Amino acid sequence: MNDRIPYVIVVDVGGTSTRLGILSPKGELLDDMNQFPTPGAFLLPQESLSILQQLLVDRLISEISALRQRHPQLNLNFVGVSFGAVITHQGIVQNASILWHQPASGFDLVGKLRSHLPDTQIWVVNDVCAMAWRYQEYSRFVLFTVSTGVASKVFNKALNTPEKLELDDRGLGGEIGHVVVAPERVQAAVNYARDRAKQEPPRYQNSIVAQLAGEEITATHLGKAALQGDSFALEVLAAVNVPFCECGNLADLCAYTSGPAVSRMAQRISRYQIERFQKSRLAELSARQPEAIDTRAIAIAAQDNDPLTLEILDRSTFYLGLSILQICANLGLDRVFISGGFANGVGTPYFQSLHRNLCQLIHSSGFFTGWTQEQLAQLIQPCPDYDRDALIGVGLMVQSRIHHNRVVVKPIGEARSEMQWREPPKCGATQAIARVRYAGVCSTDLQIYRGDRPLEPTILGHECVAEIVEIGDKLQGLSVKDWIAINPNNPFDEHDKVGHNREGIFQDFFSFHHDFIDKQQVVKLPETVYPEWVLMELLACIIHAQNCLPESYNNCNLLILGAGISGLLHTKIAQLRQAKRILLANRSQRKLDFAVQAGFVPGEDALAFGDRIVDEVLSKTDGRGADIVIVALAGDGGVSAIQQILPCLADGAIICLFGGFTGNTILELNGELIDCQQIRSQRLSVPICTSDGRQLTFIGSRGSHHQDYTTGRDLVTSGHLDLSRLVTQLISFPALPRVLSEMAERGTVEGKFAMRVVVDMTLPGDIIHHLNLQTFSST
Repeated sequence: MNDRIPYVIVVDVGGTSTRLGILSPKGELLDDMNQFPTPGAFLLPQESLSILQQLLVDRLISEISALRQRHPQLNLNFVGVSFGAVITHQGIVQNASILWHQPASGFDLVGKLRSHLPDTQIWVVNDVCAMAWRYQEYSRFVLFTVSTGVASKVFNKALNTPEKLELDDRGLGGEIGHVVVAPERVQAAVNYARDRAKQEPPRYQNSIVAQLAGEEITATHLGKAALQGDSFALEVLAAVNVPFCECGNLADLCAYTSGPAVSRMAQRISRYQIERFQKSRLAELSARQPEAIDTRAIAIAAQDNDPLTLEILDRSTFYLGLSILQICANLGLDRVFISGGFANGVGTPYFQSLHRNLCQLIHSSGFFTGWTQEQLAQLIQPCPDYDRDALIGVGLMVQSRIHHNRVVVKPIGEARSEMQWREPPKCGATQAIARVRYAGVCSTDLQIYRGDRPLEPTILGHECVAEIVEIGDKLQGLSVKDWIAINPNNPFDEHDKVGHNREGIFQDFFSFHHDFIDKQQVVKLPETVYPEWVLMELLACIIHAQNCLPESYNNCNLLILGAGISGLLHTKIAQLRQAKRILLANRSQRKLDFAVQAGFVPGEDALAFGDRIVDEVLSKTDGRGADIVIVALAGDGGVSAIQQILPCLADGAIICLFGGFTGNTILELNGELIDCQQIRSQRLSVPICTSDGRQLTFIGSRGSHHQDYTTGRDLVTSGHLDLSRLVTQLISFPALPRVLSEMAERGTVEGKFAMRVVVDMTLPGDIIHHLNLQTFSST
């Protein structure tokens, strides 16, 4: 299935610049690359946060659209964005202090992009996550980035998650740059600040620190004030040699190790060691002005072996080395990649400095027992192509997510489900693989989920619309790009059903053998498909059941028990057969209201199934009673419902046993025991005489045949039957586990009324669209 791996537009939003390109299915960047300055605090320090965010979104939309226009033949419908911030699975910013010098928490970058590019699947991930994916072939490692910020990510190919990274449920983890690494220095700064405040009250009272803290100064107050350029805070921190981070933290890893932090460190040391500085190579590269020292000057001076610069590097890599050894010992890692513009820009001197600190810090005990110098030397691996890591990595991550098989699994014996990620199925010589586009959530799925039915398919689902993406060399009857629906019922084996005793279709890719074609369980569909077409499977069962009834319903009064999906579809087919009158009865008034509002029956024919049901049916039929009864209930209420409506059945009435017989299935009538489930499963026709002499016939129906499916398909695709009004929710696949849980427990979706819920496998994120009656339009 490698030919299904798409081209991906890749974006890397960095602290200073943003780059865009296209990643090929082979994992290679095409030549069409573009770069622009990132609208951040470094570039536009005077602009407000909202302006900076809008500038970024507008430019990204413009650049992405331009790439798509230049390469229409590549079908660029997938975009991966590597973003230099703490960001959740949903693409929502948690902290972007490095980029915007403000957390910007809650900024929904992926939502902003999707609103302007609705036909595009977009992922936004943390830049270090993206970088780690560049080296996925190494299976398990930690990657650190040292650039305008510092962070890490642990990659583990064996993890059962799409990211293959050690992250929490929100998608966070590895934000090590903002963890304090020298707490004793922080406390020293706080103590010194408090002393200075007492010694110089007027100076302190005029400071930003005082505005933030009042009487009790804390590290947070000092950090925030330093970010705003407060002279009191800056002098305090300089006096005790405590660095601050762009996030406002003091003495965290980023404050010692990031590129901007090392520049500040070099400036501070050069001011206090002015004579030594003036003799250094670093001074030559910065016009002998400490304030002019930048990362470029540090890189050149280090490569020229300037002693002062090398000492500064040793100070900056000390805490990085300590963090590396701690994470390796904690997780048992023996491979560390170092990416990022600052570390790799300095190059060899940087890694030599880091190695010196590792040699000083490591001890042959615990995890590192018996480690040789050679092992230690191989622990750290630079990223030679670091400036492309995030671009290539985010593209590989997107391609992996698309290519992998997401599966919603119900553990055996448990009323819950979870999403797992599996390798996509391989195609045998007589097999086909279909990519599921739409999947329906049926009441049968919910019964199996709750344990009401003793079935354990592991993967639920049996209603789908799918596209053939691969066929075996010896398979005939199908072609790649065919759209199909699946009849889950084996016409030759009552107990062989997809989503019942076989794995179901709640997965991206569904594979089947040639026997599905031989048994006519595959139904071809037109090229343009719709979510409501998942109901064709149930519609086929409805048609199969009504084919067991008289061909013409002229002069027949029908009573349909159950206003769920089955009952409403029975109503539509009965209308097409021109029944004299169709009465719809249900215990839930909510479903009856839906049936009336959606136009399935007029209000006077929607009956509450209660104590007056017999009188109402007789009244509506002028005393004759119902000629045909279709029992289309969910669960096990069929037997009691039949017992209740027996008095309003006409002489010669036919009772079709369609649904409602999962529990007690024995009906006692005039001294005879009638096994309703046996009648259904064996499709029997059983005549019965009531105590008052009326002749009744019970007929059974279960499942469907190929002809039923094609009949239903033709009714729908020709426009004679509209199914769209029955779909009340359209959800993304990641939302399915929580939707199943709520529907199984309460029958609702986010507390709202639900009829048929359809999964759109292409919807990104955890999304639920509630559809209302205005959404539905008759064909």
